[in-house]
Amino acid sequence: MSIDQSRRTMDRYFALMGSGEDFAVCYRPDATWSVVDTGEVIAGAAAVGAYVVALHASSLITAPDHTAPRLATSSPLPAPRRRLAV
Repeated sequence: MSIDQSRRTMDRYFALMGSGEDFAVCYRPDATWSVVDTGEVIAGAAAVGAYVVALHASSLITAPDHTAPRLATSSPLPAPRRRLAV
């Protein structure tokens, strides 16, 4: 797949995802998603699409004022490292 084809595919994928449409049409019928922590394997385009939707839904939390969803993490992100001036 060329860089241009890859770019068009990803643009379509995120456009479909962002509009709430079925982005699983961008997956091959034999697509799989492996969950490293559990060893679970989700197989098939529709199943992988449903898993990604559920994953995104469970990963977003809303701020107390209900205005700013953000990605939930299981642990705090490490503080950024400071670069020393040379």
